[in-house]
Amino acid sequence: MFVSQEELNDENLSPVKRLAASSRQHGVKNGIIINNKLLEDRIRQEYGDQLIYVSSCTKYVSPDKILSPLETLSMYRVDIQKYDYVVATPQDSRRKGLLEDITRENRFKLVAICNFYHHYEYTSRENKRTLVHFNSAKMVGRAISFLIPRLTTCSAVWRSVCRVNVKKIARMQLEAGVINFKLGRGLGAELLDHLVSVIRGFEESGT
Repeated sequence: MFVSQEELNDENLSPVKRLAASSRQHGVKNGIIINNKLLEDRIRQEYGDQLIYVSSCTKYVSPDKILSPLETLSMYRVDIQKYDYVVATPQDSRRKGLLEDITRENRFKLVAICNFYHHYEYTSRENKRTLVHFNSAKMVGRAISFLIPRLTTCSAVWRSVCRVNVKKIARMQLEAGVINFKLGRGLGAELLDHLVSVIRGFEESGT
């Protein structure tokens, strides 16, 4: 989320260069999930259509308020014109009516998350810290400080003790017209086989 101009150097962008080179070599485009306009503009300028561009679900949140489904729907509609794929937020991935609205317009570009997610802002900031002076005790301390004020309001807390029903969520998403799925890192990420079985069953039933 928090890439700065000085970080757009050859060393930091070398993984993207390798992705583009691999795409050219093998004739299969690699994709990048983006939530930073500065980084996106640089990559598009340098590599153009050599890569697949995916808008991150973290583009559709605000630090100031909880966005309504109507607000995020309008944002998805704009981005569907600009990206190869658009990833809905975990919350919107549970809203059948919103998913139906998007898939009616372009079902091929929408990606829904069918399990859960962790706190992207916090992990984005942690990912920017250097590993040269890594201190695990300090990292754990920051994580605890982040979590304690949110114990009573964060759904990640109660989700951690509840089973993630990927089959139920994926079935609803299929019924809403979704054809692209993402298993977010975290709770339920190991349930790929469950997701595949739901998709196969849905296709075989002809619904």
